Amino acid sequence: MTEENSSEQFREQAQAAFSKGDVESALALLGQSAKADPNNFYVHLDLAKMYFQTGNIEKAQNLIEKLPDQAKQSPEGKFLLSLFKYTQIIAKIGDIETIKQKLANNENDSEALYGLCAYLMLNGQIEQAIQALLKLFMQDKDYQEGIAQKSLIEIFNLHQSQQPELVTTYRRKLQGLLF
Repeated sequence: MTEENSSEQFREQAQAAFSKGDVESALALLGQSAKADPNNFYVHLDLAKMYFQTGNIEKAQNLIEKLPDQAKQSPEGKFLLSLFKYTQIIAKIGDIETIKQKLANNENDSEALYGLCAYLMLNGQIEQAIQALLKLFMQDKDYQEGIAQKSLIEIFNLHQSQQPELVTTYRRKLQGLLF
């Protein structure tokens, strides 16, 4: 067995342990994975993701910032960086109750719509997040220098391989709004 295969096996075991709630074993297995192949940046991405999912946002962000650009530009790295972005948006705009209250007062509140998108993305509700961004784009294209369009394109790129039909559908809707 090569070091690379061994490292990947430990990563898979760590992910399985983490999904069962055994964080301690997952971390130990990631340590073994790193020893087996110290150059496997996916181990560090896995660790950052586990930190993020257990609420250690700062630890996760510090770790990913130290990784090489190759790791940050990988699909997993881009996904994690997007999670940090959405976490920062929520921290700035407020929790979901604050966002809901703002939208109840004004359903066209651009900041609240953007916050809703961030909340939905963090909770894996991709389609609803896209819909919120499309609404924001339709009512206020220039909000934060076109952040709705930029965010839509980012989401499309992040999710193209996992949800091609969804992305194609909403990419067409965005194109229809552009022209």
